[in-house]
Amino acid sequence: MHMQTIPARRRTVRLPSSTVPRSDYESACTARDIAKRLYERQTIALHQRSVELLNANDEIHRLRQLLIANINDPTKPL
Repeated sequence: MHMQTIPARRRTVRLPSSTVPRSDYESACTARDIAKRLYERQTIALHQRSVELLNANDEIHRLRQLLIANINDPTKPL
Protein backbone atom coordinates (compact mmCIF):
# COMPACT_ATOMS: atom_id res chain seq x y z
CA MET A 1 0.00 0.00 0.00
CA HIS A 2 1.31 3.43 -0.87
CA MET A 3 2.12 5.62 2.15
CA GLN A 4 2.15 9.38 1.89
CA THR A 5 3.61 11.67 4.56
CA ILE A 6 1.84 14.99 5.06
CA PRO A 7 3.06 17.54 7.60
CA ALA A 8 0.29 18.50 10.02
CA ARG A 9 0.14 21.27 12.58
CA ARG A 10 1.97 19.48 15.39
CA ARG A 11 3.07 16.19 13.93
CA THR A 12 3.68 14.39 10.70
CA VAL A 13 0.81 12.12 9.78
CA ARG A 14 1.06 9.13 7.50
CA LEU A 15 -1.94 8.61 5.32
CA PRO A 16 -2.69 5.05 4.22
CA SER A 17 -3.26 6.15 0.66
CA SER A 18 -2.87 9.23 -1.49
CA THR A 19 -6.55 8.81 -2.46
CA VAL A 20 -7.73 10.04 0.97
CA PRO A 21 -8.29 13.79 0.77
CA ARG A 22 -6.37 15.66 3.45
CA SER A 23 -9.50 17.56 4.50
CA ASP A 24 -11.36 14.28 5.12
CA TYR A 25 -8.48 12.95 7.18
CA GLU A 26 -8.27 16.16 9.23
CA SER A 27 -12.04 16.19 9.74
CA ALA A 28 -11.91 12.61 11.01
CA CYS A 29 -9.04 13.48 13.36
CA THR A 30 -10.92 16.50 14.67
CA ALA A 31 -14.07 14.44 15.23
CA ARG A 32 -12.01 11.78 17.05
CA ASP A 33 -10.39 14.42 19.29
CA ILE A 34 -13.77 15.98 20.11
CA ALA A 35 -15.25 12.56 20.93
CA LYS A 36 -12.25 11.74 23.13
CA ARG A 37 -12.55 15.00 25.10
CA LEU A 38 -16.30 14.48 25.51
CA TYR A 39 -15.73 10.92 26.75
CA GLU A 40 -13.12 12.15 29.25
CA ARG A 41 -15.46 14.89 30.56
CA GLN A 42 -18.34 12.43 30.90
CA THR A 43 -16.11 9.93 32.69
CA ILE A 44 -14.96 12.58 35.17
CA ALA A 45 -18.56 13.73 35.73
CA LEU A 46 -19.67 10.13 36.30
CA HIS A 47 -16.87 9.60 38.80
CA GLN A 48 -17.79 12.79 40.67
CA ARG A 49 -21.43 11.71 40.79
CA SER A 50 -20.42 8.28 42.07
CA VAL A 51 -18.40 9.89 44.87
CA GLU A 52 -21.39 12.10 45.76
CA LEU A 53 -23.66 9.04 45.93
CA LEU A 54 -21.17 7.14 48.10
CA ASN A 55 -20.95 10.12 50.46
CA ALA A 56 -24.75 10.35 50.60
CA ASN A 57 -24.98 6.63 51.42
CA ASP A 58 -22.40 7.10 54.18
CA GLU A 59 -24.48 9.95 55.62
CA ILE A 60 -27.67 7.85 55.46
CA HIS A 61 -25.88 5.03 57.27
CA ARG A 62 -24.59 7.46 59.92
CA LEU A 63 -28.07 8.92 60.47
CA ARG A 64 -29.64 5.45 60.70
CA GLN A 65 -27.08 4.43 63.32
CA LEU A 66 -27.81 7.64 65.24
CA LEU A 67 -31.56 6.99 65.01
CA ILE A 68 -31.13 3.42 66.27
CA ALA A 69 -29.01 4.68 69.16
CA ASN A 70 -31.64 7.27 70.09
CA ILE A 71 -34.50 4.77 69.84
CA ASN A 72 -32.66 2.67 72.40
CA ASP A 73 -32.14 5.74 74.61
CA PRO A 74 -34.91 8.31 73.96
CA THR A 75 -33.35 10.80 76.40
CA LYS A 76 -30.43 11.41 74.04
CA PRO A 77 -30.79 14.45 71.77
CA LEU A 78 -30.31 14.00 68.03
